[in-house]
This record gives sequence, C-alpha cells and structure tokens, in this order.
Amino acid sequence: MRLFLLISIFLLGQTLNLLAQDSIGKPQVNVNGFAEMDVIYDFNRIDPDWNSALRASKIPINPEDPGWGTKGETILSVKYSRLSVQGLIPTNHKWGAIKAIFEFDLFGVANNAGETAFHLRLAYGEMGPVLAGMDWSTFMDLSVFPNYFEYWGPPGQILIRNPMIRYTLKLGRNSKLAFAIENPGSQVDPGQIREVDPSLEVKSVHRVPDLIIRYRIQKKWGHFQAAGLARRLGYDAMSDSLAIFHGSKFGWGLNLSSIVNLYQRDKLRLQFVFGEGYAGYNDDGGVELAPDENFNAVTPFQYGIVAFYDLFWNKHWTNSIGYSETTQINSAGQLDNALYKLQYAIFNTTYHIVPGKAMVALEYQFGKRYNKNKATANDNRIMFTAKFLFGKPSLF
Repeated sequence: MRLFLLISIFLLGQTLNLLAQDSIGKPQVNVNGFAEMDVIYDFNRIDPDWNSALRASKIPINPEDPGWGTKGETILSVKYSRLSVQGLIPTNHKWGAIKAIFEFDLFGVANNAGETAFHLRLAYGEMGPVLAGMDWSTFMDLSVFPNYFEYWGPPGQILIRNPMIRYTLKLGRNSKLAFAIENPGSQVDPGQIREVDPSLEVKSVHRVPDLIIRYRIQKKWGHFQAAGLARRLGYDAMSDSLAIFHGSKFGWGLNLSSIVNLYQRDKLRLQFVFGEGYAGYNDDGGVELAPDENFNAVTPFQYGIVAFYDLFWNKHWTNSIGYSETTQINSAGQLDNALYKLQYAIFNTTYHIVPGKAMVALEYQFGKRYNKNKATANDNRIMFTAKFLFGKPSLF
C-alpha cells in the first residue's frame, strides 16, 4: 500500500508539472487531511466486520447474523483518518484553471471490511464546467452532510462517491444546473425464488450508465437543491436446469434538500428522497430489484429523510443533533428477514481546542433495524473522538 501511495503522489506531481508547461501562473499543490482517533463503547453489538461504524443494516437480529447474541464491546479505531492531495494549474484556456484531487482514508470495505486499509474516496479532474473521475454523486447534496463523527452516517441520506462525467451550467449569479452520467450499480434480492429453485443464481447487469440532473439555488437564507435520477436496472438469472431469465426495470429517484441558516451560525440540514430502485445511492439499506408474488422482478418503493440541527455557541463549543431513517416497502416475494426500515440518531458535543486544527468530541449514537416480519434490534453507542487537522485548506 505504501508503494502504491508513493507512486500515485509522484504521478500526480509529474502530471501537474507537465500540464504547467502550457499554463499561465504558478501551479499549486496542496496536501492536507487529518488524523483521528475514535474510542467507541458499544452497549449492544454489530457485525464484527463493521464495528468501527454504526451501519444500521449490520445490526444483528437473527441467530445467523454475525455478532448476534453478545453485548458490550470496546473499539479503538483510526480508520477515519484521511489524506488529500490537490493540484491547481492556471491556464489561458477560456475554461480557466485545471483542478485535480486524489483522496483516501483507512476504512476498509468490501474484501477489506473490518480492516484498517487503503480506501479511495476521490480521484477526479475538473476544468471549467466539466468534471471527470470519481467524485460525490450528482444525485447527492454534500453540503447537507451533518456534523457527526461516526463514520457511516445517516441511512436515509444519499451518500455515495461514483465514477462520472459531469457538466455544470451556471444559470445566473446564484443558481446552476448539472447533468451527469454515472457508474451504474444495483443489488438484486432473489427472495423466495431460491425456495423454489435453490440452484438459481441472480445477478445484476449494467448496460447503460445512470443519468442524473441537478438544480441548485443559493440565497442568503441558505439553499435549495433538487436532483433527479433515471436508470436501467438489468438482471440475469440461471439455474442448474439451464433455464435462463433476463430482463430490466426502470429505476428512478427524486432527492430534495436544503440548508436553512438560523441565528448567527446555526444551521438546519434537511433532505427528503424517494423513488424506486435508487438504493445503491443510499448511505445504507435497501435493494434495487426484488421478486413479487409471481416471482416477477419489481423495484420496491423507498423513501428516506435526514434532519439535523447544528448549534454554534462560540468558536470553541458546538453541538449537533439529528435523526434519519430509510424505509423500503417490501415486495411479496421477499423473505421475512428482508430489511424493511433503518433508524439512526446522533447527539454530540464538540470542543474546538484550536479552531480548525484540533478538537475533541463526545457523541451518542443510536441505530435500529426492522425486518419485513417486523423483527427489530437496536444498537446504542458512546464515542470519544480526538481529531487533528494538518495542511492548508483545500485549493477548491
């Protein structure tokens, strides 16, 4: 991993130097990030591979769920620590400067779940209205991201980084419109089909990219954003009998979000999302495709909410409190243990020792999982965080 990081940073530097030969002004390279130590006491339990975060879908309900049947655990983690490298090159092109970023943290996912491992967050280049690479999805509103310290975050929030090509059009002084094609991804729940044919294998198929359009307007009181998603959700199925099924369904979503500025520096962060087959863009929970009572593919309806309030007392003391949930209306063909709803709540107090450079925080975290059969399980946590930031603020 160290060799990979060194090579990546070296190549970024060489690329910036090469591009600078045709630029005007001096190119800039900035390295920043933070080191974070989290000390967690979990009063209940979660899947051991995810115990460094409160991912509500990983709360065990049934005996076969990882982590079931035990209570109480202490976890120390540095997985949220982050490093970011940004480059900015002025040019004489009408689109202006070239921007590039490479960013990672240490929270292992997929095959590295449970490990302190390299985890790519951002890798993109941008020039004028065009962005290409891996960035926060155009379907999400990054500014609604609450001020919490828990890693995974609210299950009802649209939260994903995706490879994409995006074009942003300025409509006026305070508004803009963005269009994007993004990497498709989906999850198929075979549900009760395997009770009829245990050999059946179902997989998702992605033949066309997802299409997203986003509108945003900024005012003194805050901002409002609306984003729409359209996607083709394909699937293939095969069993030992060599029977093959394939098809596709239309998926869609609408994400409405806003920040309302209150008092001097307080903020109310709001988001409401709904649709069918958008679960892959969700922070946690849900599937894109599932069987109905006749084992035909359907896209279950899903919705999610986020509501957080940030209180700014002075330059040293802040609080954040909020709630989120996501609910998916289960299809008749899903199993009883299919996920139905996730709930999530946070309250924290932060002391900014050196504002913008060093802080400590104490955070209470609550998560709850509901299955289709209404079985439930909770997780309650207390987390102490020490966070130390380094480097100059981001170049863009």
